[in-house]
Amino acid sequence: MTVGHVHGEAFKLMIYACKCGHREVIWNSRDGVTPFGLNCPSCGGLSLNHVEWSRGVYAPKHTLHQDQRFWRDGTPDEAEAIMRRRIARMRDQYPLSPEDETKLIHESREGAEGDFRKGWPFLDRNL
Repeated sequence: MTVGHVHGEAFKLMIYACKCGHREVIWNSRDGVTPFGLNCPSCGGLSLNHVEWSRGVYAPKHTLHQDQRFWRDGTPDEAEAIMRRRIARMRDQYPLSPEDETKLIHESREGAEGDFRKGWPFLDRNL
């Protein structure tokens, strides 16, 4: 952990690698946790993992490059959009009442618990 931060990966340039050979550096723009793995943009598999943790570089003033990906805090609007997609994708297999759908959407926006707690990580791209 870097002095003054809660999380060891705070403001670090972190190496992610996939078994297909894809590698990239993703910057954590905040003092928050980041997912260990995510979808690989090269092969599409859920196998792009944070590797070589000791080689992460603390860079609180990093300037993002064109198209570089980075972690930032997700917003209530993004949480709602993700929850709406999840509900729609699972609707046939796990039907919910309109009231329960509304409750899940509201809870995702509030961020009190679950995937969308305050400071949840959102992977973005510098365009």
